[in-house]
Amino acid sequence: MGATIAEVNSMIAMSLNQSLSPIFMSQLKSAERNALDGAARRTMEISLAQSGLLMVATISCVGLALSAGARELLLLIATNEFRESHQVVAILCGATVLRSSYFVFSQPIFFNHQAVKRMPLITGTCAAINIGANLVLLPRIGFIGAALASLLSEFAMTSLALIVVRPKQHR
Repeated sequence: MGATIAEVNSMIAMSLNQSLSPIFMSQLKSAERNALDGAARRTMEISLAQSGLLMVATISCVGLALSAGARELLLLIATNEFRESHQVVAILCGATVLRSSYFVFSQPIFFNHQAVKRMPLITGTCAAINIGANLVLLPRIGFIGAALASLLSEFAMTSLALIVVRPKQHR
């Protein structure tokens, strides 16, 4: 039940990503096609960064609200068996914030033919981290371990995407 409550945040993140991705890609293609000069390109980059930040901030706020009200919501809608599932809401909402950050960082990767070749490596690594963390954490701490495994794999995916997308001069 806690995961179901947190899934609301995930659905909003996916919806925002689906609606903003075409805008991000259009601006990136336009910048390349028009060979924008330094100042115009910088203005476009700032606009994209602000849009991405707004998306992540929105997901963060929704996640905080869901986390704050999860216990009370579960008292209203669930039976006693699910009373403690509120404990995973904040963890899973944190994972969703990381995923929405990944959405922002991954847009330029899909635009770059060299960088996009690294996507299977990122995805496979994160899947292995999730499976490994579940194997270790589930027997020890139960359903909270599964939530922590999700948080850990989302952190890895976001971090790897950020590493791939960063310009070489900044590495």
